[in-house]
Amino acid sequence: MKNHSTLIRLTTIAFLVALDIILGRFCSISTPIARIGFGFIPASLLGFLFGPLVGGLGCAVADILGTFLFPTGAYFPGITLTSFFAGALYGLILHNRPISWLRSLTAAFCVCTTQLLLNSFWLSMITDTSLAALLSVRFIKSAVMVPVITMGIELLYPRLIPIAQKHLSN
Repeated sequence: MKNHSTLIRLTTIAFLVALDIILGRFCSISTPIARIGFGFIPASLLGFLFGPLVGGLGCAVADILGTFLFPTGAYFPGITLTSFFAGALYGLILHNRPISWLRSLTAAFCVCTTQLLLNSFWLSMITDTSLAALLSVRFIKSAVMVPVITMGIELLYPRLIPIAQKHLSN
């Protein structure tokens, strides 16, 4: 029976990683300096359901696979590190805790701030562009995404979590 539950957990993780790739690569608006999309849904679910380590590793794997399967530029490990931190932050803030507006807002703010600072730094290194110029443009993306992520968690989780927990407990 233990092998069955491990298989279900691995399948769920793989499904969320694949969903992260699809939503991040195909269901988002991409520019050279920002991507706005719904990849936060599977990323936050990985952290919520499985904790910070699996959340971080799942997001890192999704970034690596997405970059190599559907390249939009050269692979850069710093972006993968930021993806790891995002999944880990979702896990640290949301795992084994009830969903609340404050917790959802905290998770969204921490993840968006981390992505804003780190990815702007990485992009300044890659493109040889001023960090201040990138921060000013990418700040707008983060300001938009914080309420989108907060509302997404609040609206989707009450519907998705019972389904996921039911399948994971079997």
